[in-house]
Amino acid sequence: MQGALSGDEMSAALWQRPAHELARLIAAKQVSPLELTKGVLERIDRLQPTLNAFITVCHDAALAAARQAEQAVMDGAALGPLHGVPYAVKDLVNTAGVRTTFGSPIFKDYVPDQNLLIVDRLQAAGAISIGKTNTPEFGLMTTTEPESYGPAHNPWDVNRSTGGSSGGSAAAVAAGETVVAIGSILIPAMVKQGFPTRFGVGTVASAGGLGILIPPSIVMVMYAVSTNSSVGALFIAGIIPGIMMAALLILTIALQVWRRPELAPRLAAPAPRRRGRRARPPAGWRPPR
Repeated sequence: MQGALSGDEMSAALWQRPAHELARLIAAKQVSPLELTKGVLERIDRLQPTLNAFITVCHDAALAAARQAEQAVMDGAALGPLHGVPYAVKDLVNTAGVRTTFGSPIFKDYVPDQNLLIVDRLQAAGAISIGKTNTPEFGLMTTTEPESYGPAHNPWDVNRSTGGSSGGSAAAVAAGETVVAIGSILIPAMVKQGFPTRFGVGTVASAGGLGILIPPSIVMVMYAVSTNSSVGALFIAGIIPGIMMAALLILTIALQVWRRPELAPRLAAPAPRRRGRRARPPAGWRPPR
């Protein structure tokens, strides 16, 4: 691509730039989608042994999509608002044709046949999927330490937590392993000094998520109940969903204890009281490059 930065310059200079700026540079033929994607994948290969932010990395598919994105730019085709921008997907989110584990060994080989709607929309906007990020089992913990896939590590300090349940997504963004990531926003962003965007209810569609646990047909029944019967008030108030999530959390903990009996004393013990000021990254410290 004429006028583009070299691969070395791109991986060094662009991984910290925001998505909208990269999309603008790509549309102006100043940045190559292929070289940008290669740079991001190289960072994943280099940092994955340290951060473990990903459960699945889609090297070949991402590079193929990047080549198509670059050809579209050269052909003068109409481009989406995120054309050529790499993104990662939390491994609780269904992705058609890509392994989706929900952070659990139960679904280590599960490959959905449909996307979460937000994934469809990112693809329609021209973004390039690079893989699935680490998450606790079924997303039911506030730290990202799935037994089967190993803990994700904080790029500011690998001895500290990434938070959860989107610790892998937040770590990947903070370390420049992706430009954009799908995931929850509060705890993971807070512990890695990120800047999440929170949308109002209904702004970002959720159809297709956790399809293995809650099929769309059941979601439709829930919606119908919530709008057409007195039981719907309980759904709207969050009472029934809260009971369902509590039951799923108890089941998850029971499965963990069954597989690892040594966890039982730790779960029963009271949490230690912590004193002192909250630790901050050293002045001038930056994520690993």
